[in-house]
Amino acid sequence: MIWITWTTFRRSLRTYALAIVSLALAVLVSCLGLSGLQLLQQATLQPLTFIGGGQIIILDARTELKTSSAMIYADPLEIKTFPAKMAEDLVATLDTNRETQQVLIAPVAQIGNRGQVLWFYLGARENPQSTLDHLDMLSGSLQSFAEPQNMVSPAHPSRGNKAGPISYEGTQVGNWVSYSVPQITELHGAYEWTVQQTRTVTYQVGAVYNGVKAIYGINWTELSTLQSQIGGERPISWMGISCPLSETQKMKEQLLAEIERQNLSLNVMTLQDLGRMLIGDFDRFEKMSDYYAPVMLLVAVIIVLVNAITLTIARRKELALLRILGFSIYEIQVMFVLECFITSLIGGFIGTFIAIVMALGYTSSISVSWYPFAITMVTTTVIGGISSLVLSKGNLSNTLRNPMGE
Repeated sequence: MIWITWTTFRRSLRTYALAIVSLALAVLVSCLGLSGLQLLQQATLQPLTFIGGGQIIILDARTELKTSSAMIYADPLEIKTFPAKMAEDLVATLDTNRETQQVLIAPVAQIGNRGQVLWFYLGARENPQSTLDHLDMLSGSLQSFAEPQNMVSPAHPSRGNKAGPISYEGTQVGNWVSYSVPQITELHGAYEWTVQQTRTVTYQVGAVYNGVKAIYGINWTELSTLQSQIGGERPISWMGISCPLSETQKMKEQLLAEIERQNLSLNVMTLQDLGRMLIGDFDRFEKMSDYYAPVMLLVAVIIVLVNAITLTIARRKELALLRILGFSIYEIQVMFVLECFITSLIGGFIGTFIAIVMALGYTSSISVSWYPFAITMVTTTVIGGISSLVLSKGNLSNTLRNPMGE
């Protein structure tokens, strides 16, 4: 029976083609409708997640973040540092183990062509070979971090020469760069940058990445290397904590309570907090998907119903012919339900696959809603079963008497 079911489905593929296309479009539209706002939210927060190292960020309470039309930033000397042990001890108070990422952003200076002092950001993080794999490399590779005092630099993809891309600072892979790095001084129990006391350091450009896609186009190097050059006891600018977005507020409250209890000069921010700084009505932006979901699911169900009923009418004579050949009513019902199942499986898979490809292209994430696919499968199968039952009880016998529909 399975072979006959597949054979009849294959030979009737043209009949099912319109249904498959309709189901694929319904699932695609529903997936993008249900997931579009979440994907847009992820696209908005993705650069912040990358730079922060997690969905929750522990930073110095003195660090003042500012917003522009496209990003959140802080002046180089206003990104305060603190000992990494403070954040580690704070995270240890959580009731669950979470993956963390330590980030250090140091201000570095160069002398410009006109003698002016130019300030840059030099960023460092743990295990840069793995944690910076999100960067789109234009030249070189992250393997360069195997060598001491190497860094990767941002560049515009359209700027380069025969030797390769040229970074924003005018450097290329293999070039050495000298910076003046302020030293850290402990004042009243807190770390401060001492601009009057600097240290000259050199870095070799091991790779150049696409600074346009990264949004935050800064130089990156190994955390321990930069920490040893600025002084202090393992200073960091912030620590990122991996956490589902649905749990960030609860964890933030838990961390803030512990900070208040220990009287620490730290602050906690979530990605939603940063999103509200970028988007004025971020709360409404988050809730829109809750109102949009029922509408899109209703549209998908209606299209599935119409297709199932259309398939039932189109296959009526063929079902009657199978009955003449000796198949039982039960076998015909099962075959029809299987054909509807295969139709919904192909259409749903195509629609979901296209939605995943579109999401991957726009947000580098494959997290789309699978509800439309599941609803399509279940609804088509159920409606197909009901339709075949109705046919076998009534219209099928009429078709046997009058197969030409006269």
